Amino acid sequence: MESTTTEYDYLKPYKKPVFDINAAKFHYVVKHNDLIEKAKSDLTVQEMKLVDFFISRIKPTDNKFAEINVTLNDLAKVLNLTRSGKNYLNIANSLRSLRRKEIIIKSDDKMTITGWLATVTISRGGDVSAFISSELTPYLLELKDKGHYTQYLLNDIVQLNSKYSIALYKLIRLEHGKHGSKPSIDKYQTLVASIEEWRDIFEAPEAYSTSIFMRNCVKRAINEINLKIDDLRIDKPGYKKNGHRIVEMRLNVVNGIGEL
Repeated sequence: MESTTTEYDYLKPYKKPVFDINAAKFHYVVKHNDLIEKAKSDLTVQEMKLVDFFISRIKPTDNKFAEINVTLNDLAKVLNLTRSGKNYLNIANSLRSLRRKEIIIKSDDKMTITGWLATVTISRGGDVSAFISSELTPYLLELKDKGHYTQYLLNDIVQLNSKYSIALYKLIRLEHGKHGSKPSIDKYQTLVASIEEWRDIFEAPEAYSTSIFMRNCVKRAINEINLKIDDLRIDKPGYKKNGHRIVEMRLNVVNGIGEL
């Protein structure tokens, strides 16, 4: 008799212990600064969020990557998606894509090319198990002793729906962490770079003119962060021009909005 199992049936969730979504979203994502400053990986917004979810499951005491066990339903909750076969299939496809996609990390004397996930297993019932690639060990494990790391809440990333917002948000958190943790020291930030450097940070399409880059990448990111991230405020960009051409952009950022 021919099986009537469909792809959606394969991804139906099954009952597991209740996943504490509130606790999961308020875990910290902790990564070496090189994963923000020197790494390139062509990920979708959903893939970015899944990567940060897996990283958030790492414990500070871990000295090797443990198996991460969740369900498609758990991941849908983290991503603020409704329970549906279509969403489960999209998540499964994103996990498959993460298994294939490269991350390139450049340093002064070498370039490391690896992937985000070593293995991903998705069961017929919707159970997911994954291992982070061992090549990422220097960038994700025992960072307290190494220093030069950035941390931020998974919940912040989950709220952002533009990859440009996520790129700018991570840069702000990175620069904030470089200058200590006392509000009196680093409540106010100024980020300055050439337009070429900003385009690289945002990984903007080469076809974008400066005006389109400013509208589609920079202003969109600023507006979304100001709207959704409670403890950050980014002022209107300042510019340095060479004639009529913008050559440099400055962003003034206030951290810890609402703190006493």
